[in-house]
Amino acid sequence: MEIMEEGNLMDRVRILLQRDWAYYNEHQKVIQENVCSTVVGGSLDFPCNVTFVATKLVTWWEESYYLLFRSLSAIFQDASLINFETEEEDNISLSKSITSKDFALLISQCAMKLIDHLHILSQEALDHADLSVLTGTIGAAALVRNTIWVYNQQLVKTNAGPLLSKDLKIFEDMAEALAERLLDLHNRLIALYILQDVDCLNWTDEYPFFEGERSSYTIQMWWLYIQGTQDDLWNTMPPKTAERIFSGILNESLTILTSRYMQIKAGYARGSLVTADISNILLCVFQVLPNISENADELLGCHVTSNAIRDIHVKCHLLLSYFILRGTPLSVLYKNFKHGFSNAPCLTKKPANTVEPWIIFAASGRNEEIPDGLQICSMLSPNLAIKYELLVLLSRAQPIWPLLLKITRMNDCWIVHEILHHVIIELNGKETEMNSEQCNGFLCREDCATFSSIENAVVYILLALGNKIFIQKTLIKVLEEVPEKWAVYFSHSQIWNQNRPQWIQTILSMIEPTIKYIIKYVSQNKHPKSPADEIITEYIENLTSVVDCLPEGVVITATLIENILPPDILPAGDSVLIQLMMTALYDELGNESRISEGLCRTEAKKFQNLQKSVGEVSNSTIPNLSYIENDSVNEIIVKHMLKDKLGRASLKVLYNYLKSHADWLKVKLGITASASIKKTLLYKMFYIADNEYDQVLSGAWAPKWTPLLNLPLGLTFENIQDQLSIRPEFWQDVKLSNHDKMVVAHLKSLFVPVIKYAV
Repeated sequence: MEIMEEGNLMDRVRILLQRDWAYYNEHQKVIQENVCSTVVGGSLDFPCNVTFVATKLVTWWEESYYLLFRSLSAIFQDASLINFETEEEDNISLSKSITSKDFALLISQCAMKLIDHLHILSQEALDHADLSVLTGTIGAAALVRNTIWVYNQQLVKTNAGPLLSKDLKIFEDMAEALAERLLDLHNRLIALYILQDVDCLNWTDEYPFFEGERSSYTIQMWWLYIQGTQDDLWNTMPPKTAERIFSGILNESLTILTSRYMQIKAGYARGSLVTADISNILLCVFQVLPNISENADELLGCHVTSNAIRDIHVKCHLLLSYFILRGTPLSVLYKNFKHGFSNAPCLTKKPANTVEPWIIFAASGRNEEIPDGLQICSMLSPNLAIKYELLVLLSRAQPIWPLLLKITRMNDCWIVHEILHHVIIELNGKETEMNSEQCNGFLCREDCATFSSIENAVVYILLALGNKIFIQKTLIKVLEEVPEKWAVYFSHSQIWNQNRPQWIQTILSMIEPTIKYIIKYVSQNKHPKSPADEIITEYIENLTSVVDCLPEGVVITATLIENILPPDILPAGDSVLIQLMMTALYDELGNESRISEGLCRTEAKKFQNLQKSVGEVSNSTIPNLSYIENDSVNEIIVKHMLKDKLGRASLKVLYNYLKSHADWLKVKLGITASASIKKTLLYKMFYIADNEYDQVLSGAWAPKWTPLLNLPLGLTFENIQDQLSIRPEFWQDVKLSNHDKMVVAHLKSLFVPVIKYAV
């Protein structure tokens, strides 16, 4: 599609929209572009892909923004994303003529043109159930909403006023409305086409469904639809919006299913079909619930803040109670209820902060049984706690960085130790860098092309935490297990040697900002031709004055390394921290500098003041930061790390490593790894996780009925009576053994007659 790049902005926008509409009429689709992965999501919930029209419009807006403020906005920062065709002189003259009100009016007029265009496209998409076009328009609305928000913030900051507030509200409402329409579309498709016409199964038929070889196909089709929808939403929608829509779809589906299976009065031949369906539903929900949970506590039902997740737990809890009361053998029912219903354990309510009973049931169906007596989430074993937190992290539409940091420091940074042990000892430090090419998507920034290794990433995060116990139990513990050749790099004579392990290079990278400041200061105050010895003395004096500015994690690590150095290794100034600072200084100066050679031959007496300062800083470090266990502290640390390019890269590399090495971690956690099979959509239809569909019906999994009846289900007498009374043994004339007849008769005697009042 040809685009006019010159002329009045409003004319260009008008022509752009006309050509986009003509393209849609001809091809029944819109041109879309991917957004850079580092931009997607975030607090503003940037979309995964947007229409070409939106990207072009935002780019043109940015040119006007630049002419007004003489800088790029936060949307386009950190990259040269705009090609200004105008000469510099023209830019200056234009910037004098444009005002904040002119800029706001221009944005508002363009936005109104776009909103009309998106309205037409979205209506067409809804009329034809075209999800591709609809998700594109949602992405366009989200991108424009975020851009207007950034511009409005800048106008407020410059005291021009919130000139774009009305336009911002319009696009916020449109993005929300389109998301609601998409949710409604999926819910109607499920209700009308996936879970429709339950009577077609003929629950009272005298013959088993499919001769008892399979459960309801409606539930299996629902399971296939749920998985396909989740994949589509994750790959096309803004992450937070995708999760919200998916939780709404799952919640509404469970509303239909819970109501249906509460009322089904199946005959004896198809009674097992009810329990088979319910077991499949619970296993399916357990498989996808991590996609929308905030953490393990919410997944397990211990502490739930989301209303949608709370509703899902309630409905699954009801389904479990139906499963137990409808599926438990009569002999087991008799043992539990022979003295009446009043003392039954299932009548007690679930204690606060404990795992949901249906989670225990579903986990046991996947051979992930939570041990008895450990139902309180805080009492789960460290491996199990890490497993469920990791499951949530890797299932979400976008990384939850505070949760990643929480997982990193769980069980004294167990994951960091395992990774460092694997890389440094098992791979002998030959871990290849995890490089990724620049995506060239819209708003593409250099951050998407990561050039870092997992060793660099975990050491940076470890030092950013600054906890002595964590460092002692991870990096130091691993170093004590390897040959002492690593210690050679801390010899004073090796300051020049740049062929050093990656973990040392990471420590140096955290010192570099301070060293750069010192070099800049000395270069401004010392003549370049001053004696080398004089300049080196000046550098050491400046190091003495800023040593307390070094990251605490670096100071702690240097002190701990010094404690395990072999006796034949003598660092500069008899201090590992001084050695690291001198090495970082050498690297920044460059090996061709005349000063660099002198650094390697610096006499010990020149370090006296620096040694004193290092000693004071080392003794003042906090031995253990216990407050790091607080989740709010994780958020603060993550926000600080995300402001730093190396911090962002480290978090991203660790996240990608955990995602690509999930099976390896499961083995380390003592959990059975997933089957190494390409999980196509067809595979997902016949499997729930790595287990075949219909486990209960096929006999591959036999639920333990007595423990299930002893779970705190919070049932009432009415619940028990209602569900038992619609079991086929209680209402249908079927052939039962004498034992079962006696059980049915005994249980019926416990029922209270239902009094019906005349209307």
